Amino acid sequence: HAYMAVGKIPNAIEHYAAAQTICPETDQEGKALAFIYQQKSIYATGKNAEAFAALKALLDDPSRSLSQRSLGLLYQTLANISRSQADFHSAEKYFQQSIAVAKEVGDTAMVLERTGELGRVYRSSGVYQKALELQKQLYSFALSRGDKATLAAACGYLGFTYYSKSSCDYDKAVMYLAS
Repeated sequence: HAYMAVGKIPNAIEHYAAAQTICPETDQEGKALAFIYQQKSIYATGKNAEAFAALKALLDDPSRSLSQRSLGLLYQTLANISRSQADFHSAEKYFQQSIAVAKEVGDTAMVLERTGELGRVYRSSGVYQKALELQKQLYSFALSRGDKATLAAACGYLGFTYYSKSSCDYDKAVMYLAS
């Protein structure tokens, strides 16, 4: 993950590939996670269709059994790729599946992170009130926990949504974006 964090995407792709080869055959979960993260890295290079096809193949492979957490990450990644390709219907569907998985495992933070991301789908498709509703849930949760990283993301989501509305509310957009 460190290579992704510092923008060395080719190195990340290479290391995730290596991780898949060194995982023992008994660690199918580790191999799957390394594969998902490798595809997220490929997606970060702009090769959306390639990453989506590889991840969809993993999802559709009946011989692979993923943990709930890995399945949720897989749905979340498919959702983000779909949104970036302006396939808002698929993005919404995959985010709803990723949220359902996070609820099943009892991960409130992940539920709200994915809910906030679903709000980005609604913003991108012009459904601003629904976007704001979902993004405010993430904002309130992050604020209540003092989670600055998530709060910053939520402020960005909200600011951009207020800016994107046809009746743009510049004051609210600036308030959130300057936070």
